[in-house]
Amino acid sequence: MLDKISDHRKDKTAYTKDDGYVISHNGNKTSRQTTQGWQPSVQWKGGTSDWIALKDLKASNPIELAESAVGNKLVEEPAFRWWVKDALRTRNRIISKVKSRYWKTTHKFGIVVPKDVTQALAIDSKTGTDFGARQLRKKC
Repeated sequence: MLDKISDHRKDKTAYTKDDGYVISHNGNKTSRQTTQGWQPSVQWKGGTSDWIALKDLKASNPIELAESAVGNKLVEEPAFRWWVKDALRTRNRIISKVKSRYWKTTHKFGIVVPKDVTQALAIDSKTGTDFGARQLRKKC
């Protein structure tokens, strides 16, 4: 299990920013789609760490790797430029869908689910309980 991505390194085989583009047969300039020469350092849940090939980590944990690349300012490197934007867009789409589903949920197991403090206190006064108020006191 992946805990975090702690570092990135590249070797001599990695493409530079100048070599990061390819001219296609019709003359268009496109990003070179390669992960060659890059190795992120991965820290595992057990406490050990390893250097792994970028292609392997990209296949298994693309969103975590994209967030790490943005955090370490590696987005403009050729190995990251061509796919990081799409991975982050996918992450945002997933979060948006989960959020919209949360706001649509009004009942769970036949019980009204409050969305804010005022709703929780209103449910308490309606039912004659103090469950919402107790939960608020626990958090404070």
